[in-house]
Amino acid sequence: MLITIQKAGAAALAAEAHKLHSNGPKCQDLGWSCIPFAVETYGNWGKEAHHTFSRLASYLAIHQSSPKSAAVAEIYGRLNIALIRSIAGAILARDLLTAIRLCLRE
Repeated sequence: MLITIQKAGAAALAAEAHKLHSNGPKCQDLGWSCIPFAVETYGNWGKEAHHTFSRLASYLAIHQSSPKSAAVAEIYGRLNIALIRSIAGAILARDLLTAIRLCLRE
Protein backbone atom coordinates (compact mmCIF):
# COMPACT_ATOMS: atom_id res chain seq x y z
CA MET A 1 0.00 0.00 0.00
CA LEU A 2 2.83 2.39 0.80
CA ILE A 3 4.18 2.28 -2.76
CA THR A 4 0.78 3.29 -4.14
CA ILE A 5 0.79 6.37 -1.92
CA GLN A 6 4.27 7.35 -3.06
CA LYS A 7 3.79 7.00 -6.81
CA ALA A 8 0.69 7.64 -8.92
CA GLY A 9 -0.04 4.69 -11.17
CA ALA A 10 1.71 2.13 -8.94
CA ALA A 11 -1.57 0.46 -7.92
CA ALA A 12 -2.63 0.13 -11.56
CA LEU A 13 0.74 -1.37 -12.49
CA ALA A 14 0.49 -3.83 -9.60
CA ALA A 15 -3.07 -4.77 -10.62
CA GLU A 16 -1.97 -5.32 -14.22
CA ALA A 17 0.90 -7.54 -13.08
CA HIS A 18 -1.48 -9.55 -10.89
CA LYS A 19 -4.00 -9.96 -13.72
CA LEU A 20 -1.28 -10.98 -16.15
CA HIS A 21 0.10 -13.52 -13.67
CA SER A 22 -3.38 -14.90 -12.92
CA ASN A 23 -4.82 -14.94 -16.44
CA GLY A 24 -1.82 -14.97 -18.79
CA PRO A 25 -1.26 -18.74 -18.77
CA LYS A 26 -4.99 -19.44 -19.29
CA CYS A 27 -5.11 -17.06 -22.23
CA GLN A 28 -1.94 -18.51 -23.71
CA ASP A 29 -3.40 -22.02 -23.52
CA LEU A 30 -6.37 -20.78 -25.56
CA GLY A 31 -4.15 -18.97 -28.05
CA TRP A 32 -5.29 -15.56 -26.86
CA SER A 33 -3.36 -12.44 -25.89
CA CYS A 34 -3.84 -11.31 -22.30
CA ILE A 35 -4.14 -7.54 -22.06
CA PRO A 36 -4.61 -6.59 -18.41
CA PHE A 37 -6.59 -3.41 -17.86
CA ALA A 38 -6.49 -1.56 -14.57
CA VAL A 39 -7.61 1.88 -13.47
CA GLU A 40 -7.03 3.51 -10.11
CA THR A 41 -9.63 5.23 -7.97
CA TYR A 42 -8.42 8.68 -9.04
CA GLY A 43 -8.36 7.80 -12.72
CA ASN A 44 -4.81 6.65 -13.43
CA TRP A 45 -4.89 3.96 -16.10
CA GLY A 46 -2.26 1.23 -16.18
CA LYS A 47 0.56 1.11 -18.72
CA GLU A 48 -0.98 -1.74 -20.72
CA ALA A 49 -4.29 0.11 -20.92
CA HIS A 50 -2.57 3.25 -22.27
CA HIS A 51 -0.68 1.17 -24.84
CA THR A 52 -3.86 -0.60 -25.97
CA PHE A 53 -5.83 2.66 -26.16
CA SER A 54 -3.07 4.16 -28.30
CA ARG A 55 -3.20 1.21 -30.72
CA LEU A 56 -7.00 1.38 -30.88
CA ALA A 57 -6.83 5.14 -31.46
CA SER A 58 -4.51 4.59 -34.43
CA TYR A 59 -7.06 2.29 -36.07
CA LEU A 60 -9.96 4.59 -35.17
CA ALA A 61 -8.17 7.64 -36.57
CA ILE A 62 -7.61 5.88 -39.89
CA HIS A 63 -11.23 4.66 -40.01
CA GLN A 64 -12.63 8.12 -39.18
CA SER A 65 -10.01 10.09 -41.15
CA SER A 66 -9.31 12.12 -38.04
CA PRO A 67 -6.19 12.97 -36.02
CA LYS A 68 -4.99 10.30 -33.62
CA SER A 69 -5.23 12.81 -30.76
CA ALA A 70 -8.98 13.17 -31.39
CA ALA A 71 -9.38 9.38 -31.41
CA VAL A 72 -7.48 9.07 -28.13
CA ALA A 73 -9.66 11.74 -26.55
CA GLU A 74 -12.81 9.98 -27.78
CA ILE A 75 -11.71 6.62 -26.34
CA TYR A 76 -10.85 8.04 -22.92
CA GLY A 77 -13.97 10.19 -22.89
CA ARG A 78 -16.27 7.25 -23.63
CA LEU A 79 -14.54 5.04 -21.06
CA ASN A 80 -14.74 7.73 -18.40
CA ILE A 81 -18.45 8.25 -19.02
CA ALA A 82 -19.07 4.50 -18.82
CA LEU A 83 -17.17 4.28 -15.54
CA ILE A 84 -18.97 7.28 -14.06
CA ARG A 85 -22.36 5.82 -15.01
CA SER A 86 -21.43 2.48 -13.48
CA ILE A 87 -20.24 4.09 -10.25
CA ALA A 88 -23.36 6.27 -10.06
CA GLY A 89 -25.55 3.21 -10.56
CA ALA A 90 -23.75 1.38 -7.77
CA ILE A 91 -24.16 4.38 -5.45
CA LEU A 92 -27.85 4.75 -6.29
CA ALA A 93 -28.45 1.03 -5.79
CA ARG A 94 -26.70 1.14 -2.43
CA ASP A 95 -28.71 4.20 -1.37
CA LEU A 96 -31.94 2.55 -2.51
CA LEU A 97 -31.15 -0.56 -0.48
CA THR A 98 -30.34 1.60 2.52
CA ALA A 99 -33.64 3.48 2.14
CA ILE A 100 -35.58 0.20 1.91
CA ARG A 101 -33.84 -1.15 5.00
CA LEU A 102 -34.65 2.02 6.93
CA CYS A 103 -38.31 1.83 5.87
CA LEU A 104 -38.54 -1.80 6.94
CA ARG A 105 -37.20 -0.93 10.40
CA GLU A 106 -39.93 1.64 11.03
